[in-house]
Amino acid sequence: MTDNASIARDCYLAYVSGDRAAIEALIAPDFHFTSPLDNRIDRKAYFERCWPNSGNIKDFRFERIVPAGDDVVVTYVGEAMSGRKFRNTEVLTVRGGTIVEAEVYFGWNVPHDAPEGGSLGSDSDAGASMKLTTVYANLNCSNLETSTDWFARLFGRVADATPMQGLAEWHHGKTAGLQLFENAQNAGKGTLTLFVENLEDERERLEKASFQPGAIEPATYVRLLRMRDPDGNLVVLAQPKS
Repeated sequence: MTDNASIARDCYLAYVSGDRAAIEALIAPDFHFTSPLDNRIDRKAYFERCWPNSGNIKDFRFERIVPAGDDVVVTYVGEAMSGRKFRNTEVLTVRGGTIVEAEVYFGWNVPHDAPEGGSLGSDSDAGASMKLTTVYANLNCSNLETSTDWFARLFGRVADATPMQGLAEWHHGKTAGLQLFENAQNAGKGTLTLFVENLEDERERLEKASFQPGAIEPATYVRLLRMRDPDGNLVVLAQPKS
């Protein structure tokens, strides 16, 4: 019988190769999956929600695979097709040659966003202000594929990263970005404001990209162009008045 550590390793390698049949054979009928975003979803939901991410995975570098009874503790550095690297630890429970439970604990980006010997948003002075390095806006959508296409046309480029299932990111320099998360329950309730250099130029570009951006509106300190994404989230393009 194949040992539990090998079963765990083969599960991750199936993501790299995109071998659905291989991972189907490793996942038990009564399988459940838990992560910071999922609370013991069943086998069917796992394959619907998680397996499509196999298309975004380029490689796993294993740092530890430690069997402990029925459990196997796995720490890895994953690499997305975009080149982004991330480090996670997972606990897989194996019984009868198949995986019956998986718990995922998200780690950090590689290289780490904090300087060596330091931390993000910390300071020895308890009264110090937050030290921000990057701010992401977040919008919820009901269908990630549909909304990703809409925002790709809006920004004029495809998403920069898909760090996990149900999430797409656009990075704007090193300090800002947009996270688009598939969550139908909260879709359509958000607002995204984008300050641009020239509102007329952007409006013309959007018309050429098959949008219907509407008229530029005056406001007290800025001029605005309002749009709605496929779920009804409000997207505002703004330019300060000179």
